[in-house]
Amino acid sequence: MKKKPNLKFDSESYKVLQGKVEVGEIKLLSDEDVAEILPHIPRHLETCYVAASGVPPSESSDCLIFDQEQIAIEWVRYENKPQPNEPEINTYRFVLGIDKNGQGVGYDVTRPDSGSGQVADHWTTVREVTSKHFS
Repeated sequence: MKKKPNLKFDSESYKVLQGKVEVGEIKLLSDEDVAEILPHIPRHLETCYVAASGVPPSESSDCLIFDQEQIAIEWVRYENKPQPNEPEINTYRFVLGIDKNGQGVGYDVTRPDSGSGQVADHWTTVREVTSKHFS
């Protein structure tokens, strides 16, 4: 993650959310929890759900504080304009944390396939994504 964060949010809201998720645990988030950090997501009618988990600190970021756990969020939504042969679901992954100035910041780290810690592929099906999030 050697790039500038593309999301900013209130660090106090982040700390509240951080207290609700643990490393290795995937948890559904309410619209209210998501709106505190990523307010654009609940406004999308095609949103199915948002899942979050705590992730160990990553040395790969030159912006986030290394000794604090971070949060990974996966936004699962119906594809409202599918291309031919495209599955019905898109997932997006964000990694959130606190920067060295105490500001809440995040990165969109979505990848086409489930690499880099991403639980589900970006282009997927309802069955596939729910089985990975809630096995």
